[in-house]
Amino acid sequence: MPAQQEKIIFIIQRVGVGGAEFFLKTIVNSFIARGIEPILILLSDDNPILNQFDPGIRLYVVPRRYRYDFSVSKRIREIVLTEGVCKVFCIGAFAFFMAKLRLLQHTNIAFYLSLHTTVPFTFKNYVMDTLYLRLLGSNDTAIFICKNQKDYYRSKYYFKAKKSFVIYNGIDTSHYFANNLSKYTYREDTRLTFKIPADAKVIVNVANVKPEKGHIYAIEALSILHEKLNNKAHLLIVGEAKKEAFESLKQSIVERKLMDYVHFAGIQEDVRPYLAAADIFTLTSFSETFSLAAIEAMSFGLPCVLTDVGGAAEMIVENKNGLLCEARNPLSIANSWHKMLNSKVDNTYIMELAAGRFSAEQMIDNYLEVLVGEGQKLIAEET
Repeated sequence: MPAQQEKIIFIIQRVGVGGAEFFLKTIVNSFIARGIEPILILLSDDNPILNQFDPGIRLYVVPRRYRYDFSVSKRIREIVLTEGVCKVFCIGAFAFFMAKLRLLQHTNIAFYLSLHTTVPFTFKNYVMDTLYLRLLGSNDTAIFICKNQKDYYRSKYYFKAKKSFVIYNGIDTSHYFANNLSKYTYREDTRLTFKIPADAKVIVNVANVKPEKGHIYAIEALSILHEKLNNKAHLLIVGEAKKEAFESLKQSIVERKLMDYVHFAGIQEDVRPYLAAADIFTLTSFSETFSLAAIEAMSFGLPCVLTDVGGAAEMIVENKNGLLCEARNPLSIANSWHKMLNSKVDNTYIMELAAGRFSAEQMIDNYLEVLVGEGQKLIAEET
């Protein structure tokens, strides 16, 4: 730990509802107590979860008038130099590009690029990300959130940062321990809300309804589970479902006569009542990097059925805390659900696994090691 308080600038496009934003909030809120002064630069004035950040964090809002508003890069340079900061932590390749552009000649400033996506949604995204990553210098560090992501970037983007680390996402696992809910009747109350029988099997999916989250495959898998596997489980979907996406899913639900078995809870600040109502957790995404929702479910003691994308294989110990299935394959998803719903699992083992590998405390310690200790401990562990 440094003898005096060290300042680090953190840059992100905006702080909305998402995994990268949750990660940033966890890191900067904890750093104050660890002797680090975080300074936050936001590239948008639309920041719905800004109130969740410690009010003691100094803040600069530098909104863009359009995507490539390079006056923003100039303003970032002014802030960095005025603050006398020599470490800049960027969330995402675009934020890194905008920050680095006007600071290329300042080789005394170390950049840390934190990557939270893997497969680009379009070829244009791939081309632009490739361009952004070309600005990584010898003094800069890339931080990945799973090994699969690191391997993907090395093979697809043809770059190999001289310094790079893998640090898994982490959460406050104690917040999700099922034992903490013993005084509540969450399971019964939540099921009553959706008219789900007490003896029914429930699969919970916590993900905003977006194409890449693969909810349409979950509906198809539920139909297979009912018709071919004679398993009348219910599917509880927790997350924002905008009108167009909701109507599309609803049509599929009606066509398959699943209206009484698919339930939408909407976006929820506290997902524990919905985890409590379930027997297993699932994600049916075809694009995912390292799901915080899955870690939350494991911390609650729920076995997980995850599509084998991103870092899912690094979370799952087969048949102990869950199963992997094939993305975009409803039959594979249905078979894995059926097997998991009929398996005996050790819920305590699942909770302890999550606490041991994916705790916020461990994640924060690892980021401090990279930012302050230069990552020597992590390098030793890798070798």
